Amino acid sequence: MRLEKIFIENLKIFPKLELYLEDYDLALITGPNGAGKTTAFVAVPVIAFYNEFNGRSLKDYALENKVAKIGLEFEHEGKRYIIVRQYSDGSTQSIFTDTFERRKISKSREIQNTIEKLLGMDARTFLNTVVIAQGEVETLSERTPKERRELFLKFLGIDFKKAYEKVSDEIKNVDNRIGQVLVEKTVLEKDVKIKPEIEKRIPEIEEEVGKINLTLTEKEKGKNSLLNEKEGLQKTLKSIEEMLATYQVLEREKERLDSEIKEFEKKIGGLKKEDIEARIGLLDQKLETISTTLELLDKRNQIDAQYKNLEEIVKTLESYRKPEELKQEEEMLRKKVDELANKIEDIKRNRMEIETKNSASKLYIKNLREETVCPLCKTELSEDRRIELITEIENEIKEYPNTVKNLDTSIEKLSREKFQLEQKLSEIIREYGRSYDAYKKIENLAKGLPKEVVSDPKAGLKNLEIELGNISSQLTDNAAIIGLELKSLGVQRLIQVQNQLNKEKEELNKALSSYEKYEENISKLNMVEEQMAKLLPLEDKKKRLENKILQIDHLIKQVEKEINILYQNKGNKEKELEQLKVRLRELEDKEQQLKKKCEEERELLKRKEILTIVKEQVFKDNAFPTVFLEEFLKHVQMNLSDFISRFKGGRYEIDISLTREGDVEVRARDRSKIDSTFRSIKDFSQGERTILGFAIRLATMKAISSYKGKSMPNILIVDEGFGPLDQENMKALIDGIKDLKNVFEQIFIITHIDQVKEEFEQRLIVEETPKGSIIKRI
Repeated sequence: MRLEKIFIENLKIFPKLELYLEDYDLALITGPNGAGKTTAFVAVPVIAFYNEFNGRSLKDYALENKVAKIGLEFEHEGKRYIIVRQYSDGSTQSIFTDTFERRKISKSREIQNTIEKLLGMDARTFLNTVVIAQGEVETLSERTPKERRELFLKFLGIDFKKAYEKVSDEIKNVDNRIGQVLVEKTVLEKDVKIKPEIEKRIPEIEEEVGKINLTLTEKEKGKNSLLNEKEGLQKTLKSIEEMLATYQVLEREKERLDSEIKEFEKKIGGLKKEDIEARIGLLDQKLETISTTLELLDKRNQIDAQYKNLEEIVKTLESYRKPEELKQEEEMLRKKVDELANKIEDIKRNRMEIETKNSASKLYIKNLREETVCPLCKTELSEDRRIELITEIENEIKEYPNTVKNLDTSIEKLSREKFQLEQKLSEIIREYGRSYDAYKKIENLAKGLPKEVVSDPKAGLKNLEIELGNISSQLTDNAAIIGLELKSLGVQRLIQVQNQLNKEKEELNKALSSYEKYEENISKLNMVEEQMAKLLPLEDKKKRLENKILQIDHLIKQVEKEINILYQNKGNKEKELEQLKVRLRELEDKEQQLKKKCEEERELLKRKEILTIVKEQVFKDNAFPTVFLEEFLKHVQMNLSDFISRFKGGRYEIDISLTREGDVEVRARDRSKIDSTFRSIKDFSQGERTILGFAIRLATMKAISSYKGKSMPNILIVDEGFGPLDQENMKALIDGIKDLKNVFEQIFIITHIDQVKEEFEQRLIVEETPKGSIIKRI
């Protein structure tokens, strides 16, 4: 893993910071105490990863009433990730970005799970395997075995005192829960006792409901049988009533037919049927001729009107141009006017853009003269480049008046041309109006004219003259048939004659139809008398059916009353049955609850027994943590040789073991001395103790990873990990740290000791300013 970038906004120490670290392999971070070295290189990365550092969150580092923001960009296993956390108004928002898979996560819990899965460890393990905190090396090399023991337990993330207290509290909680379960069991057992009685009663009620259902079925069948019988009788009764109504109609019809027959016989006298039919045929011929003559007169009038309209159309066509020709010419002129208007607008827009550009250029020159930063790209400009830009823009400004004058001349010329076209367009529009009105008149005149006449008006006039001649010839022939003179063939006279003939024909038709109707009435009268004779016995049958229907209605009411009583009884039984079933389900649920309570009681007693064993035996005489420490120290011892060999040519050998009391004893020997033996680390000089403690802490970091089955992160942050040393041991320590570049991809050494700064090529200095701390690259 590599840290590539740290950025900060509105923290108490760092109001604003943006630090790129991708090129740093072994860097020294120096600065005065309290300047923010640990905040920038330990707290901010850890909070970015895990949202808290030693119990403190982003809220604790944020400036009051400001939006605090931190971010971390890092590379892990060839992929790049970005974490941003922001605090404002009492809440923290976070975004995790995977640039390789192009996905973002904003839910806090999901981000935490993703980071722990990605790095393979939680916050405590990350701190203990990446950061050598201030005082840890001193505790390993200078303090008592008991203090070392507490530090190693801290590395393992185990607080055995809290664990013991937690077990004691859990035993109390289990005892309380057992008491609650016993009370709940007593209540449930009392309820469950009545379950057999309900189970016995349910089948009894179901049997009673079944008997009621059988009775209801029989009653319903009887009712339906009565209803069907009643329905059949009602249909028969209705049929009889319809027949009796027919009898009354037949009586009235008989009276009518008798009256008409007698009246006709009185009226007919001695007139023969054949004479009437002959006279009707003659009248039909004259009436048909009159109808034809009226049509010819109407047609002659229409042709006269068409002839006049056609003459008017011929005169109009010779006087005006077609509207569509004028409209086409108008559209062409409008198009030219619009093109000129668009050109004028384009020139005006261009002129406005030049004016805007001229104003912007002046402002740009002003900014260039006042500042050395480009106003547009915000980059620093050299003096030569700035003068060059000012000269170029001033030359453009000098050309501005000539350009504007040329554009104004073009606008004036195009405007004159546009005005001339608009005048011509007005003349065309006026001529179009006159032509449109004339041709509209032609259109109205042509509505009643045939298409072939309108298409060639002059030829149409000749055709109409010929058709008028033919009509006059036909009128002469018809006048002879009707018995009138040609000059008296007017519409009014023809209609008068037609009415007289129709009246005569109507009287003759009445007389003729009277013969037919007379014969028809005699036949109908015979049929009516036969039907009336058949319908006489139906009245008695009707009365018998009505009495029978009344008896059935009485029986149906009795059955319905019995059915209602049965349904009421059934409803009461079903309601009782449903209540008992609900109660039974409740009791079955309580029975299950009782079983669960019994099971819970057994589980609680079992858990109490286990917790008691843990409390009384596992934590006895500090045995539990000692087992963990013993196993963990084996991992530390295995890794010690690799790290101690990097300091002073590997002349030291270290042995870490547990005392009889379970504390951590550290012994070492100097292999460069003859007959050297292991002795307490306190017997070595301060410089030697610092180097030995540093090697032990490095081995511990790797042991934590291997002990927990994780890969050790290949980044190391040493936060004030050593104090002032003599020149020899300081050089040995620094050489050993440089040799660690083979183990870690990035190493950051945080210290306020200035004597080591010349030993590191990559350096970062944290400085305090009135506005907050800043970090400088050296």
